[in-house]
Amino acid sequence: MLKVRRFIRQETGAVTVDWIVLTAAVVALASSVAVVLNGGGEDSIASKLRNIITDAVDGVGKPDEN
Repeated sequence: MLKVRRFIRQETGAVTVDWIVLTAAVVALASSVAVVLNGGGEDSIASKLRNIITDAVDGVGKPDEN
């Protein structure tokens, strides 16, 4: 318990604010990516990426079976 008290006393506000701002930025970025990837319709980025990967796999073809 003494270590916890010492940590609380030594913690400065600037470091805490830095971590809060960094965490908020990461959450905002992740939320933005989720909104873009879950956008509706065939025009969404997820659908385009899926089509690109499918076309690439289909273009390579299947290995010859002997």
